Amino acid sequence: FPPGFFNRDADDVAGFIGALGWSRAHVIGWSDGGQVGMLLAARRPDIVDKFVLWGSITRFTDIDYQFLEKIRDVNDWSERMKRPLINMYGEDGFQNILNDALDGYYGYGKDVVTIEQL
Repeated sequence: FPPGFFNRDADDVAGFIGALGWSRAHVIGWSDGGQVGMLLAARRPDIVDKFVLWGSITRFTDIDYQFLEKIRDVNDWSERMKRPLINMYGEDGFQNILNDALDGYYGYGKDVVTIEQL
């Protein structure tokens, strides 16, 4: 989850569409994919024919950031929720992945393109 990963992912989708030899595509985005799809549609409207968005947000509010901070420390998670992820990534590995993901969300507002910028 490097800084600006939503923009990177939108660029990757644009590149994938081009690699397929398509000039335009229908794009469907759910959750983080919806955020990527919004960035793609805003930055590259020339290749997005139709866009379906569900289960996503357009921006983070202060309440969202407060919630993100509440889940940052995996020591506060229930054993049932954290154990499968710790088993997969290791304790430090999972905490690092979570921190990187949450930090990426903090940068999402910087990725947004406003109508005025188009």
